[in-house]
Amino acid sequence: FITNEPFEINGIANNRVATAITSFGMQDVKSVYGGPDLGNVGFAKTFNGDIIQKPIINFEGAKFTAKDNATGICTVTSESALFPSTVKVGNILSFGGLGNNVPSFARVTEVNTNDVKVTGVTTVTGVASGAIPTSDTIVSSLRLQSSPLERSTENRLYALMPKAFISDVDLTSSTLTIRKTFDVDVVVNGNTGLGQLSSALTAGVNETFLPFDEERYVFMRSDGTTVALTDDMFNFSTGNTVLQLEDLGGATTGCTLIATLAKSKPTAKIKRLNRVNATVVNYSKDSASGIGATSLNDGLTSGNFPIGTRVQDEKISLNEADVVKILGIFESNNTSEASAPKMTLTSLNGPSGKTTDLVIGEQLVGENSGAVAVVAESVTDAQITYITQNETAFEEGEVITSKESSIQGLITTLDNPSRNISSSYTFTTGQKGSFYDYGFITRKSNAKPPKKQLKIYFQNGFYEATDDGDITVKNSYDSFNYSKDIPMINGEYVTDTLDIRPKVSSYTVLENVRSPFEFFGRTFTAAGSSAKNILASDESINLTFSHFVGRVDRIFLNKNGRFRVQY
Repeated sequence: FITNEPFEINGIANNRVATAITSFGMQDVKSVYGGPDLGNVGFAKTFNGDIIQKPIINFEGAKFTAKDNATGICTVTSESALFPSTVKVGNILSFGGLGNNVPSFARVTEVNTNDVKVTGVTTVTGVASGAIPTSDTIVSSLRLQSSPLERSTENRLYALMPKAFISDVDLTSSTLTIRKTFDVDVVVNGNTGLGQLSSALTAGVNETFLPFDEERYVFMRSDGTTVALTDDMFNFSTGNTVLQLEDLGGATTGCTLIATLAKSKPTAKIKRLNRVNATVVNYSKDSASGIGATSLNDGLTSGNFPIGTRVQDEKISLNEADVVKILGIFESNNTSEASAPKMTLTSLNGPSGKTTDLVIGEQLVGENSGAVAVVAESVTDAQITYITQNETAFEEGEVITSKESSIQGLITTLDNPSRNISSSYTFTTGQKGSFYDYGFITRKSNAKPPKKQLKIYFQNGFYEATDDGDITVKNSYDSFNYSKDIPMINGEYVTDTLDIRPKVSSYTVLENVRSPFEFFGRTFTAAGSSAKNILASDESINLTFSHFVGRVDRIFLNKNGRFRVQY
C-alpha cells in the first residue's frame, strides 16, 4: 500500500485513503492460540504457545533513558543508520548489560524520527528478563528480534510415485498407516484403582492398532491437557484389533485419543468427470444494474455480493474445484441468461426421438459442413446448446451425427443468443499442493469488463457422495480420457501421485458472505470429497504399480528409395 492512495473495498471505490502504512507479517507473530471460540484446532481443545524470537538486526550501541515510573516507558536512541527506520510498534528489542543471566527484552510502544519508546515485558525464567533500565544506561548491543519462519519441506498432501506415466496401481496387497481419533471417557477400575478407558476400543474393518510409539499416540483430557503415555499403559488384544489404556489418572469424560493404525486392503477413491458443467454469473457491483428503464437494463442483480462472483470482477470463481478445462465463456446480448449457441433438431432417430437421448459432452459432426461440437445442454425435447470444436460452422438443413449415441437428426434452426468471449480470459484449475481449490478465470489486461450476464462452461472432476475410498491413485481416473483429460499439479500428472488432498465443497453465491477466494469462504464438508482417513506422516506405503515405458523407433530410407519404420 502507498500513503494517501484511495481504497477499493470488495472491488468498489471507497472514499477512504491510507494515511499511514505499517506492514505486518509472520515475522511479527509473538504467540499462537487456538480454542473453542475459534473452532476446532486439529484435535486439540485449546492450544497456545509463545514464539521464541531470534535477532535479525544488531544496532550495536544504544542509550536508554531512565524508566518513567508513572508510565513504565524508556526512550531509546542509537547512532546506527538502521535505527529507528527498521523498527515499528510492537517489535521486541533485546539487550544486555543489566546484570541478568539472560537477555533483557523490551516492547516498542512508539516510533519517532530519532528515537523509540519501549516498555518492559513479562519475565520468563531462563529465557528473558522483562526489566528495563531505571537510570540512564548505555548498552553495547541492541538487537531487533523477529519470529523465524522455517521453510516447510512437507507442504503438500500428495506424494509422487517412483516412476512417471503410471498405468495401474494395485492396492490389494497394500497397507496404509492412518490416524484416527476416538472420543473416550476415563473410569476408575475397582480392582486396580487405576483410571482406564470406559470401554476398550475396537479397530475398524481391516485395521489394527500399531505398537506404542510416542509419535503414534496422544491422549488429551477435555481441558486440553495431555497425558504422558508409556508402553506399559497399553494393552493390545485380539491380534491388535482391540486396545485398552490403563493408568490414565482420575475419572473424567470428554477425552480424545489420537491413535495410529495399519489398514490393509485399502481401496482407491473413484473420480468422475463432469463433462459439461456451467456457472452463471449474473451479479453486479454497480448499484444501477437491473431490468427496466430506471436501471442500466443489463439483466444483472446488484447487491453486496462477494468479490469473485460478479461480472466486472477481474477474477471470477467457477464455484467448483478440480476443474479440468474451460469449454467456453459467453456473454448475453440482452437481459436474458447467457448461453452457448443453440441448435433446434428434428427427425431424431434415438429411442425417444428427443434430445435427451444425446449424451452430454459427446461430439456432434455436421454431415455437409464438417463442423464439430460437443453437446452442452438439452434445453427442450428438440433444442440443445453446443460448443464448437473447430472453425467450421454448422448449416441449417444439414444432418448431424452423434459420435457416442450414434443418433442422427436434422438441423432446422441455429441461434447465437450470446457472444463468445473466451479469448478475453485465462484459466486457473485451482489445483494446489494441499487441497483442491475453486477454479477461476482471469480477465486479460487488455479486455474490457463484461456488461451483461455470463455463462461459463467447463469440465471438472468430482467424487460421488457415497465414495468411501482411502486414497486417490491412477486407477481413480479410469473413466477419464488418459491422453486428454488428466490434470497436472506442479508440472506432474495427477495420475502419477498418491493423493489425499481434500476438495472444497461447491460454493453458493449469496449476499453478505465470504468470497470463495477467502480462507473462511471455503468449506470441506461435502460427502465423499475427502479421504475418510488421515494418513500418518513419516510412515511407509507399500504397493504394486505398472507404468508406461518410452520406445525408440527409427525411420530410414532403404535402397529402393522408400521410407521404412523400424519399431
